[in-house]
Amino acid sequence: MIELKNNKIIYWTYAALWVLLSGVFIFEIPKIVFWSPTVLFSVFLVYYSVNKKPLKMPAPAALLLVFGIFFVLFTYTPTQTLYYQSYIFLHMLFMYIMGYNFFPNDEPKNKRFDVLKKYIFIVSLLFIAYVALTYINFLRDPAAAPGERKDWSVWYPGLVKKTATGFCASMFFAVAWGSYSIFFSKEKYKKIIGAVLVIICFVFNIITETRLLVFFAPFLLAAEFIAWMMIRKKKIRLGIILIGGVFLAAVGSLLCYFLFKDVLQEKFSDSVFSRFIELGLRSTRWKYAMNVIKDFSITYLGGGVHSFEVGVPHNFWLYIYDFGGIIPFAAYSAFSVMTVVSYIRFLRNKEICADLKIFLTTVFVAVLVELMLEDLLYGLPSFVLIAHFIFGVISGFDIYRPNKISKE
Repeated sequence: MIELKNNKIIYWTYAALWVLLSGVFIFEIPKIVFWSPTVLFSVFLVYYSVNKKPLKMPAPAALLLVFGIFFVLFTYTPTQTLYYQSYIFLHMLFMYIMGYNFFPNDEPKNKRFDVLKKYIFIVSLLFIAYVALTYINFLRDPAAAPGERKDWSVWYPGLVKKTATGFCASMFFAVAWGSYSIFFSKEKYKKIIGAVLVIICFVFNIITETRLLVFFAPFLLAAEFIAWMMIRKKKIRLGIILIGGVFLAAVGSLLCYFLFKDVLQEKFSDSVFSRFIELGLRSTRWKYAMNVIKDFSITYLGGGVHSFEVGVPHNFWLYIYDFGGIIPFAAYSAFSVMTVVSYIRFLRNKEICADLKIFLTTVFVAVLVELMLEDLLYGLPSFVLIAHFIFGVISGFDIYRPNKISKE
């Protein structure tokens, strides 16, 4: 009985430290933000050692390490400490390893699935609170903002700029959790909480004129609804029809945009929606990205040539290539391919329940969409860290054997 009680104390202390230290790097609390994921990783190692759990080291982690080393090497400046320039890459590796070990073979997957959902929910709330704090800081003195849709960091005023797009990107986790919960949660209160989170994020992004999530959220909700119809209600034919309907609606919306964009722009010129209409598909970010692709051979050794001369490519992989060059780009691209392969194997694993597949797919797709349209490496490191935790969770199913539990 005493041993059982001690185990519970250890577990809840471990869980509390996960939340606390995650909150520290999400809120970017000065000084400790640079160490909190390292502390969390140390706590993780101690917990696994105390409970005598085998630690699995993923092969893709070596590619993350190579990527980090060479990116720092090609972007190194002697005016800053080596740890300061490498802590993000080190923590990406730590979060990936912890995610990889999140579903151990000696625990029922449903129990761990519940823990994962709770953690992503807490992360979602922390990110929403972080966004609210940043925006409230702007409302206190809008005249002091460093530029349009930009604000000074709460902790580093006058030093670190936070664009609306940058801190709003963190809301993707809340939208993913909320979209899943609306359709797949059994408890009614979770469905209501999920709807509230999606509405908060959607409205906030409209207020800050941040386009990506506003365009993405309706498609994600539609995808969740179709998945719910096909998997829970077993209405495959209706689901296929709905997929066709969503496709036609998307094509129709694009057609209306191109046919009536001038009329729409004039009608909404004095409203917050003018930015969505004017820049929805004519964003300069496509120009930035295409310049890197067109002049691929110019930046084999990095240096941020296009970012400094034309504009930062709003794509995680192209940003890595433009600043870090061909070696870190190749390493991270190989890591990305291995993650996608792991995801496909995860989907094909018949021993994993459909709800777990849908939940991780929802979060995974949300993360990929954000990284494909934003760089975020330095703008929002906490998003990148949680993203690699998710990558680790998905990759961990390559060696997860749930049928082992039933045999014991």
